[in-house]
Amino acid sequence: MNDRGRSMRELRVLATMLGHAGPIDAMVERYAAVTADEGEIERGRGDRGLQLAALRRGGIPARMASVWAARFDRHGPLRRREALALALLECLPESMDSVDRCSDGGPGAAWPRFLWWGLCEVLLLLAALPVFGCARLFGDPS
Repeated sequence: MNDRGRSMRELRVLATMLGHAGPIDAMVERYAAVTADEGEIERGRGDRGLQLAALRRGGIPARMASVWAARFDRHGPLRRREALALALLECLPESMDSVDRCSDGGPGAAWPRFLWWGLCEVLLLLAALPVFGCARLFGDPS
């Protein structure tokens, strides 16, 4: 897969994880330009390459990688890419509209959503521990 295709796939997965369902074509060039400076991370520490591979897969593997990076690799490439995607998505009018509006149901509906989100995060972290932990321990130490 070429760099543009890889960037498009990563950005689409990140946009979906961040709650954006609209087009992202205008942002791909900017995303690719910034992430191209990071070089070949796959040859670095084992869990970082695995994180990016999981990100490109999308779905549950990408969410597991995100939860792992949030707890154990805060300054890693996946967290930088998440922050970049969030910054790019903030600039889109349709994203600003979805962020500015309140959720339906008020505080009474917010607590069940908050508890559900927390439970999902814990379960994803428990699933990610053996995968990314082994990659960190037994991966390439360079």
